[in-house]
Amino acid sequence: MGSQLQAFKSLAPNQDVIYFMGHGEYDSWTPALFTSDFKISLGSTKPFVLAAACHTGDYEGGDDTSIAEAFFDSGASLYIGSTGGVVLRPERTGVQEFL
Repeated sequence: MGSQLQAFKSLAPNQDVIYFMGHGEYDSWTPALFTSDFKISLGSTKPFVLAAACHTGDYEGGDDTSIAEAFFDSGASLYIGSTGGVVLRPERTGVQEFL
């Protein structure tokens, strides 16, 4: 298991909000987290997950095992991610205003 995945797995449990900004695809938060890494323990919370990354909200892409659905299967209550490509600078500003 990579150090980024280990860090995520150690920090994710019992968080109310999980936020990722970076590269993504329908099945990954690249380079740290892939659908093959799930089921992940989220502890006793049901977090709101927000990904400012391309395609991470695409429920129908690829082999129909999306990163969003993997979070739901692990207990997330809400997942927001893009269904297409994003430009990070405006995305970051929008997320900062949202949070």
